[in-house]
Amino acid sequence: QRFYVDSSFWKGDGAPVFLYIGGEGSLGPPGNGLFFYQLAEKYGALVVALEHRFYGESFPTEDMSVSNLEYLTSEQALADIARFVDYVNNLKPGAASDLAEPALTLPHSSYASPWVAFGGSYPGSLSSWVRLKYPGLIAGSIASSAPVLAELDFTQYLQVVGKAMANEDIGGSQECYDAVADAVKTVHNAVTGSGVSVEALPSMLTPCGSVEDQRDLYTYEQGIYGAWQGIVQYNLEQPNAPTVASMCEAVLAAKDDHLTGLANAVKTVYSDDADCMPSSWEEDMMADLKNTTFSGPGCEQECSAMRQWIWQSCNEFGFFQTSTGADHPFAAFTESGYDVAGATLCAAAYDGLAADADLGARTGLTNRHYGARAADGTNITYVHGSMDPWHALGVVAPGSPFFESCNARADLGEDPRCDPQEAAAADVVFIANTAHCRDMYSPNADADTEAIAKAHAAIEAAVARYAGVSAAEVTPASAPAQEQ
Repeated sequence: QRFYVDSSFWKGDGAPVFLYIGGEGSLGPPGNGLFFYQLAEKYGALVVALEHRFYGESFPTEDMSVSNLEYLTSEQALADIARFVDYVNNLKPGAASDLAEPALTLPHSSYASPWVAFGGSYPGSLSSWVRLKYPGLIAGSIASSAPVLAELDFTQYLQVVGKAMANEDIGGSQECYDAVADAVKTVHNAVTGSGVSVEALPSMLTPCGSVEDQRDLYTYEQGIYGAWQGIVQYNLEQPNAPTVASMCEAVLAAKDDHLTGLANAVKTVYSDDADCMPSSWEEDMMADLKNTTFSGPGCEQECSAMRQWIWQSCNEFGFFQTSTGADHPFAAFTESGYDVAGATLCAAAYDGLAADADLGARTGLTNRHYGARAADGTNITYVHGSMDPWHALGVVAPGSPFFESCNARADLGEDPRCDPQEAAAADVVFIANTAHCRDMYSPNADADTEAIAKAHAAIEAAVARYAGVSAAEVTPASAPAQEQ
């Protein structure tokens, strides 16, 4: 299992340790672009980062067959964290540990140090759960954009996307929302043979191949609304990337030609040479999911992750982002529901995994095991942005339209009860008009809103409280970073 250690700021024996938790992808060394890293410098902390089993270059098995994927669970990941904390805490200062390759040497002892965990998205959930399950090891956690409620039919995702598209504060508008909704109706009718011909669609919106069944139709339609999903989730977070504002501008530039407007917006997300939408279930959806081979050593930040993450979705969390709910501009895509996006996909990718009732039982087990929004944990700070689709499954401020949001499907075997949120208000940081994990980035005076600045201040106060230190007490030392 790969990990990183940076003792550049570490004040000495007993000074805090900041743990950055990896998730559903490769993990690189933390750096100054992350807020927690700047806090580590300020509070004299040792920085460690642990890659998640089965992701990046952390290969615990020969391949990703279903029998091996049984060892890929959040509970196993938490146990890995606990073992890692124990390993670091028992290192003797100045003595090389040959259990790591290359050998790890620390200048001080962390045996009496408070550990503070940080994570965003799924690692945000892990951050909250590791404090919940191992309170003797982790003093406190910052859980950013953490979806702590497991849910099969995640209709709320697109509902938040729709709210973002209509939000004038981030460059959206009701006019943009309505234009896309109108175009989506026309597209769906064309591809299902109940409207204009497919040939009448702009080339960017035509299927790349024939649409033979519901699975192909889902692949095709998911590609269209998926373009908007990615932009909303990471709005204003990636340099030179499309934004909600630029996508809506592309839509409205076509005036009353809503089909051309939608095509222009979607085109900005795909490669320059793209001229049609992927529409083959087997080639465009299943090929990567059925690949049981790890990328192998040296894949760095390009390691495969899709088969692993969808396994976790099928096995523990659900999180299937469907279009069959109401109150969003893609509601005309009525075929993109849980039956294909969840049950059919899981069975096809993982050797017939699970009937509906079994998948529902699995999400129920996850919610019971961790407590969902009613988890009885302390020293956990939950941070969410109001325009992040994942906040709909998180612990959020009572003023949010998605406070205690729940779409439990009793017909799929899920527990229809939706437990109320029980986190104290002081443990919730809610940031207006921001997207996924926005708080995790370092402060930027030129780009940060007042809401982001206040969120950073609240997070820092929580970190100082969990670590039991103040900046005035710290005189950082200097030592090199190490990768194992």
